[in-house]
Amino acid sequence: YILVQPLDLVGDEAYYWDWGRHPAWGYFSKPPLIAWLMALVTNIGGDNAQTIRIAALVLGTGTLILAWQLARDIYGSEPAFWAVAAMALTPGNAASNFVFTIDAPLLFFWCASLLCLWRACHPGPHRLLWALLLVPAIGLGLLSKQMMIVFPLLALVFFATDHELRRRLARPWPWLGLAAALSFLAPVLVWNSRHDWITFTHTAHHFAGRSWHPLDMAGRLLAFAGGQMGLTSPVLWVLLIALFAACTTAFLRLRRPERFLFLFSGPAIMVMLLMTLRQRMNGNWAAVFYPAGFILLAGWAEGRFQAGALSPRLHRWFRPGIALGAALALAAYLLPFVIPHTGLAG
Repeated sequence: YILVQPLDLVGDEAYYWDWGRHPAWGYFSKPPLIAWLMALVTNIGGDNAQTIRIAALVLGTGTLILAWQLARDIYGSEPAFWAVAAMALTPGNAASNFVFTIDAPLLFFWCASLLCLWRACHPGPHRLLWALLLVPAIGLGLLSKQMMIVFPLLALVFFATDHELRRRLARPWPWLGLAAALSFLAPVLVWNSRHDWITFTHTAHHFAGRSWHPLDMAGRLLAFAGGQMGLTSPVLWVLLIALFAACTTAFLRLRRPERFLFLFSGPAIMVMLLMTLRQRMNGNWAAVFYPAGFILLAGWAEGRFQAGALSPRLHRWFRPGIALGAALALAAYLLPFVIPHTGLAG
């Protein structure tokens, strides 16, 4: 598909490609990893759209493999298959595996961090290795996009809400690991200190308040919710929100696997929905929270746990929701070929 599709680089890709021509420790709006990756792949394969898009495909495939391994560890092979099917067969996944922007490395290192954290928290012959791998996974995620800073915060909440793991917070090792991961940002901070903290100024701009008029608030909420339905699958997204609501009310009764997956998905997406009442939210900001959410949804739909008052009869909508997502993903793949013949090119 990458070899035959007709699209040149989109705006963001061209922006990051130009960064890759000038490697540095920092850039105007984002951390530097995307620029370094652009420089790497274009030095290997040349300055062409196909080479750049293959990098997105490799990272996207790795993301699905990591999510499958995490889901298999938690729920077994069959729910893992359906979790990855739910992830893969969506327009959002079609885009993130095709357009090489910051979301491709961010999703990869976020899922790598999820897997490393889960395996480091459980007995096994390689638990120490997974704990050590967690440090570069978080560190490289921090160099991918600012959203990764949420991961250590959610990990601390997960530890604090688990009776057994909470005791580990009294030891120095989790804090030393966190410090080591955050140290990946040291060159970026030095670069920003020499450039008027421009990346921080740009990031703060995303959180500037907007109109509190009721119609504006409703419009932003519906736009964000509708965009999320379109990027995933309307049926799966509604099921996810219902599942998040059920897990919120039953949080204290959740087992460790469900609490882990919920904390790395539900609260952030629900907070983003609330934030639309004061500002516009970009649709891709929620992307990293869907892998854990889809694994949680697959575990529930395949009967691995009960979610409070949420009716098990809703299970039957899970696989049709995946089918609808697949249809939307197919439409997304066809659009580059159709649009030039509709008068809508550009």
